[in-house]
Amino acid sequence: MTANPALSSPTAQSRPTPTGAAPRLYLRDDELLKGLAALWDAGTVLRQLGESLRRDAGLTAADVSALIAIGVREQPVSLLASRLGVTAPTLSRTLDGLEARGLAVREALTADRRQLVPVLTTAGRAMLDRLTAPMRQRLAHAYREAGGEAVTGSDTVLAHVIQQHAGRP
Repeated sequence: MTANPALSSPTAQSRPTPTGAAPRLYLRDDELLKGLAALWDAGTVLRQLGESLRRDAGLTAADVSALIAIGVREQPVSLLASRLGVTAPTLSRTLDGLEARGLAVREALTADRRQLVPVLTTAGRAMLDRLTAPMRQRLAHAYREAGGEAVTGSDTVLAHVIQQHAGRP
């Protein structure tokens, strides 16, 4: 087996696909484990890229997770908590800290004032941009190297993993 240079993990290897052939599907247990290791390693690399910026900003990992999630999609606190895998009270404490720093606010979603949606402030958006710049640069480079089909495939695979976790088919 030859190493796939597009993946940073030394454990993530695959057999080359002949030119013009359909891409291989990694469905065997050993290939799935390699894919899992590559995803895990990529997550670690991306978190490490932003770690010093996070510490310098005085934010916790939970703060950064919340900033990223809010930056991607504004949604009610209960849905955001579920997406982040935390309880609503835990997320509420994180949001309290972000609000105290002027990085986010909770706005009423509808006439039901109990439905609050966290929204990034201008300062919160700037912080998110600064924290994620090295991660976005790394992803952009990897996507450029992999090509359009690989980007689409990667996005599709990750979306399916996330949908299954959320209980959607």
